[in-house]
Amino acid sequence: MLHTLKYRNNPELGLLLGKVCGDKLRRTYDGVFSEIVPVPLHTSRQKSRGYNQSAMFGKGLSEKLAIPMNENLLARVIKTETQTRKSKLRRWENVDTIFRVSPGKVIAPGSHLLLVDDVVT
Repeated sequence: MLHTLKYRNNPELGLLLGKVCGDKLRRTYDGVFSEIVPVPLHTSRQKSRGYNQSAMFGKGLSEKLAIPMNENLLARVIKTETQTRKSKLRRWENVDTIFRVSPGKVIAPGSHLLLVDDVVT
């Protein structure tokens, strides 16, 4: 399903998966998160794909959990190669320095952010 979401131009699948997960999480969610923050794509990758699959998933979660989503808090500053066939250690090393807080944005002290990605690293 994730392959279809990412590579087959199916953003609606991300929204649906987010809603399904949100329905399940809502049963035990204790209200600790202040915002949902999707992991950003590099601008060139988002432009070619047309959407951020993590943001689509986050929108579904946001709708079901009533948590605001902040798509612009983080920026990807380095374009990386696909991590599809990398080991867990290589994925960690690959993302170590590629994100930053977007210019003009601040993470408020005490914030509890739910970072949403399309893989587990």
